[in-house]
Amino acid sequence: MDKIKIKTEKVWDAHLGACRRIIEVTAAEQKELPYEYYHSGIESGKDFCFAHTCEGKKYFYVRGAKSTRAVSVTIGELLTEKEFVEILENVRAAGQRLHEILQAQKSEKESWKGTETFVI
Repeated sequence: MDKIKIKTEKVWDAHLGACRRIIEVTAAEQKELPYEYYHSGIESGKDFCFAHTCEGKKYFYVRGAKSTRAVSVTIGELLTEKEFVEILENVRAAGQRLHEILQAQKSEKESWKGTETFVI
């Protein structure tokens, strides 16, 4: 699985000040992620992040362990710098969590070999 890539454009908004417009996001879709990563993230409030396309619109969802809800970001959306930095922190934490899950799965897969016979 590749890393998440978020491309932004710096924008000055007269009302909001320093902002970023989300131009492009490259990330794993929910169906590509390990079950443990996605479902335990939702159920237990752990970090997670994934891309999603619905009715031709591309989104990415992210939730940090400290957040009470997932944030849905639409391509083209304008975020304040503060909002964007918070999202980046959550994406980094989610990426670290995903890395740990993938490493554990790799280790388990390598040790899951051989045959077994059960006599009942």
